[in-house]
Amino acid sequence: MWTKICGVTTTESARAVRDAGASAVGLNFFSESKRFISVSAAAEIANVFRTHGTKTSPPDIVGVFVNSEVTDIARTSDEVGLTAVQFHGDETQDLICRLHDARPNLLIIRALRVSLERLDEYMRTIDDLQKRVPLAACLLDAFVAEAFGGTGMTVDLRIPARYLQQTRPRLILAGGLTPENVAGIVEQANPWGVDTASGVETSPGIKHPDRCAMFVDEATKHRGPSGQRLASC
Repeated sequence: MWTKICGVTTTESARAVRDAGASAVGLNFFSESKRFISVSAAAEIANVFRTHGTKTSPPDIVGVFVNSEVTDIARTSDEVGLTAVQFHGDETQDLICRLHDARPNLLIIRALRVSLERLDEYMRTIDDLQKRVPLAACLLDAFVAEAFGGTGMTVDLRIPARYLQQTRPRLILAGGLTPENVAGIVEQANPWGVDTASGVETSPGIKHPDRCAMFVDEATKHRGPSGQRLASC
């Protein structure tokens, strides 16, 4: 089971994520987010988190971007040492392909804010994109109008069931996941990975060590340890 704790903004929170044994840390570069972080601060956090990895099992350091330019994403990735980019906005397929051309070793997660009413449209979006660019995974988050994630709302579990009906990129489930509900949702939805931000926080961007540890423990209760990596495609 792959576990990611997203929206980390301090080195203290990075240590909490590292010590919890999470597979990945998420760094948010969307300037309008409550969990926005500068490139220099992100580089410090990435260095803290890297101490948890090994040569055979390096940690995933994921940058979250919303409608950024390819040049900005590439520069930030280089300066921070990101291993993956999560597109969490309204990016076009062409933009995602341009980033892949510019940084072919950078893993790509396509995040979609999904609702049951537009499910067929979302599935076509993923199916079309995976024909053009290799996706390490697809992240499904709850749709909330004019919000790019971090809302605490959960995804209708009929959505991941539909997603898994045919071969698609590995599924990461996000949206409203907490130490209290993640085990049950994992058991029902059967995702490859899970992602939380607000579910383990004391305030936006500040992670509680005990809740981080509880989240990883509960997420992996039925699906094995938190040892998966995006690069194991």
